[in-house]
Amino acid sequence: KAYIASMKSDLKNLATSEEAYYSDKNTYSTDTSALNFNTSTGNSLVIDAADATGWKATMTNSRVTSIASCKIGTGADTLGGGIPDGVVTCQ
Repeated sequence: KAYIASMKSDLKNLATSEEAYYSDKNTYSTDTSALNFNTSTGNSLVIDAADATGWKATMTNSRVTSIASCKIGTGADTLGGGIPDGVVTCQ
């Protein structure tokens, strides 16, 4: 449970970093260095898409076997399937 909580927390923090970046650049980024963002130990992040209309990302942790990943997104690049903007979904 702690690893999943860590993944969710990292994704929420990523959302904050993306919004701060957007505020300055009027676009979102896939570059974690530009976002000044680091994941917690053991978590692996892939920002699947990012542009001026939105972004989406996937977080995994090799120690978690009960779910495949957690995801979050906002704007035109959200995850679809009725998932609201900015909501972390794990499955």
